Amino acid sequence: MTLGMIDKTHRKELTPSRGRPLSKAGKGEVNRGEQFAATALDLFAERNFASVTIKDIAKEIGVNTALIYYYYKSKEDLFRAAIEFA
Repeated sequence: MTLGMIDKTHRKELTPSRGRPLSKAGKGEVNRGEQFAATALDLFAERNFASVTIKDIAKEIGVNTALIYYYYKSKEDLFRAAIEFA
């Protein structure tokens, strides 16, 4: 699947656009940092870096923006993590 053609069902399954499953944090919980990176990667692919906000990512996942900032100090850090995750 190319980055330009994102299947939104992947996010519901907590699987990034490249089809690589997210690691489990233990006891059935998904690693939040990976979940944020995968969702950010999908949104950056759909639009562009400048037009995606932390608020957009948080809304897509259903969390407060503060939780994302707990894991990443800036959108740039989240972008780096998303690229490394891919």
